[in-house]
Amino acid sequence: REYESYREKAQVGLDAIKSNLLRKLVENKYEESEREIILENLIQNDISINDYMGVISCQTNNGKDIIYEEMLRNKFYESILHVQIDNEYVSITDLFISNESDIICLIISSKIPIDRNESIKIAETVKENLERFYIKFVSEICTISIGIGNFFKNIFKIHESYMQSKRALNLKFFLGLGKIAHINDYYNFKKIYSTENNSDTSDGFRLISIIADSITELECNCLKGNIYNCLNYIRMQTLELEQVYIKAIEMIMILNSMLFEKDISLNGVLMDSTHTEIQNIIFTGTFNDLLNYLNDTVISIVNYVARKTTDDECIISQAKKFIDAHYSENITLIDVSRFVSLSPTYFSYFFKQKTGHSFIKYLTSLRIEKAKELLRNPDSLVKEVAMNVGYNDIRHFSKTFKKIEGIIPSEFKYSGLVDE
Repeated sequence: REYESYREKAQVGLDAIKSNLLRKLVENKYEESEREIILENLIQNDISINDYMGVISCQTNNGKDIIYEEMLRNKFYESILHVQIDNEYVSITDLFISNESDIICLIISSKIPIDRNESIKIAETVKENLERFYIKFVSEICTISIGIGNFFKNIFKIHESYMQSKRALNLKFFLGLGKIAHINDYYNFKKIYSTENNSDTSDGFRLISIIADSITELECNCLKGNIYNCLNYIRMQTLELEQVYIKAIEMIMILNSMLFEKDISLNGVLMDSTHTEIQNIIFTGTFNDLLNYLNDTVISIVNYVARKTTDDECIISQAKKFIDAHYSENITLIDVSRFVSLSPTYFSYFFKQKTGHSFIKYLTSLRIEKAKELLRNPDSLVKEVAMNVGYNDIRHFSKTFKKIEGIIPSEFKYSGLVDE
């Protein structure tokens, strides 16, 4: 047993050395003078330097669950590294999670050349196993997008495969989440849009100017189409998500500047978080997600302009009436913001500024006050009271009630009966 224990520990150490070597190569974090030493270490760790090697990059909507929970991460590594590929010449050599972007990177080895079609089959197997893992250990159905780089016989070109896989993965933004894309698909997609691109910078300003005119004229009918034209213009300029983000922010800034010249200030409509929200959509969402977000934002601007002279208290009054009428339902900040025709981000800021309370604090206080009224009824049941004021989970209701009132609902009910 002692021998087996030492052997297991030694194997763990060797696996760590192997992983560090491969990650150095994948991320290109080595000096040219280290090449010979790296080759020797790879051979010593039973890594065939004559195999074809490529990288498959995967991204899920739950990537952080794996990264920050050590037990889950260990199970993940063990599950994926033992995936059986339906090709006797192919195997998963190693995997790591890129800290900078939550991308799961798999290093694939093959004794024979791997073309696009074969690499798609490998990626499909990986995708199926990732989906099964999430259902089994995370109890969630997740969307998995995959990018594939070319396979090279030269192990020092694995960094190139890694960069290609990340570019291919970027196509998820344009094609939709859950897709598998090879680097050849990326180049073909790029070729299509570069062929269509006969525009210059003035076209971008003209398209934004059309949106600015629609806002000042309070015209919403063609807004989404005009925003689509702006985004399509960006898509024709670049497929690199970092550049898409920069150009989308530039678009917002130019629109802001154009409206400012028309004596329209967007302070309070465009929040500090707008940049972050756009960035999150571009790197984790899709082209249509960004289109819908910008459309909602611009509509919020139109509504803002339309009621510039409207009394703020009128909006707060409408919001409170809506909350009072629906507090027993599963309402959200988005529901209320839609009712008063504000963007969720701005409504959250506006509501707190005018009432001194956040939306959730106001809703919670209202629910607890209503609960206290119901609990004073001798025939009331705590569970029914919880349901009647919008809480489906009685534990959450009791915890929230105690946090505000200092006692749990049953104690409050009992104390009320004693007082009577």
